Amino acid sequence: MKNKYTFLIKNERGVIYPWMFVIGTLVITCTLYAVQLYHNELKYTESLTNSYIYQNLLEVAEHALWERWDKLEIEEYESPQFFQFPLGTAEADCQYSSEDLLSCQWLLTTNTGQQAYKSTNYVLPST
Repeated sequence: MKNKYTFLIKNERGVIYPWMFVIGTLVITCTLYAVQLYHNELKYTESLTNSYIYQNLLEVAEHALWERWDKLEIEEYESPQFFQFPLGTAEADCQYSSEDLLSCQWLLTTNTGQQAYKSTNYVLPST
């Protein structure tokens, strides 16, 4: 008696090949998508980490700059100012925009050598 049931594994007419092709294509596509997603996540994480480092460098350097200004008179201020911190270095090049406004260009450099430029304006206290 002949078996009336068709099994995908034992079918010699090629039914299994198209299904394996589809499943293989799906597995490869999903794997490549996951790799690309992981790569994008690494780039985003690195960018976010660098922005936190730059923000921290800027805040600490601004604080150090104002401490220097408290010790010296504003008229004695020399440009550029350099600051060294554990996360990197900061360089401030400040110019008077007006009598009570100081404009500073910051060059922030991390320990890995990446650089960022920031511009800030400070309103000077009236004396």
